[in-house]
Parts: sequence; structure tokens; C-alpha cells
Amino acid sequence: MSVHNLSIRLGEVGRQDEGLAAIEEAIEVYRPMAVAIPEVFAGRLRTAQATRASLR
Repeated sequence: MSVHNLSIRLGEVGRQDEGLAAIEEAIEVYRPMAVAIPEVFAGRLRTAQATRASLR
């Protein structure tokens, strides 16, 4: 979650490339957890993917 939050803050200050790299890292972490425990992490993965779309 911290890396996800970092990506948002980087985007807010105009550092989209760095924010995009951070959200990609968060998505890599969330993806296997969303498969293993979808009731907890599927929503977080979707939110991270939406954040990635907003940084592009």
C-alpha cells in the first residue's frame, strides 16, 4: 500500500514516470495476493490498475 500511495504522490507533483514505475511495482506485489486472497486484495489490485491508468 505504501508504494501505491507513493505513486499517487509522485503523480500529484508532476513526476508521472516515477509514479508509473512505483505503481507497476505495487501491481506486481498485489497480483499474486489477489489470486491467493481475492476477498482482501482484488479490490486493491483494481484500484492500483486504475491509478496506473491515471498516470499514463
